[in-house]
Amino acid sequence: MARKKASKVLGTVCLYGTSAAGCGYIAAATPTTGGPELFGTGELRFESFTDAMWMGLKDLRAKGGLQKGLVTVFLPDGTRMSTLSIESVWPYFGELKWEQAPVLTLSVEALVEASERA
Repeated sequence: MARKKASKVLGTVCLYGTSAAGCGYIAAATPTTGGPELFGTGELRFESFTDAMWMGLKDLRAKGGLQKGLVTVFLPDGTRMSTLSIESVWPYFGELKWEQAPVLTLSVEALVEASERA
């Protein structure tokens, strides 16, 4: 799915679980003010990643108020992500185009230093 450069990622769906154990999600909408709004519990209550992803996208639309813009979906292991439009017809999980997810690395020293400043 082609992305427009002017479009901004306004939401995230993080998938959890396995197809054998069940699937879940936590979705986050980025509001115009304040911190992110979170939806879902990560509970493994869905039979497929497609169901979990669609429920996360539905929550972003209905509860998060996202009607336009892009949403990033992350694999359970966090290594890959796919970006799609919230307003278009949502693909099945198996139809997503995956790319490498960004990796952040923090040293123990940096964590200790940040905790001491808080």
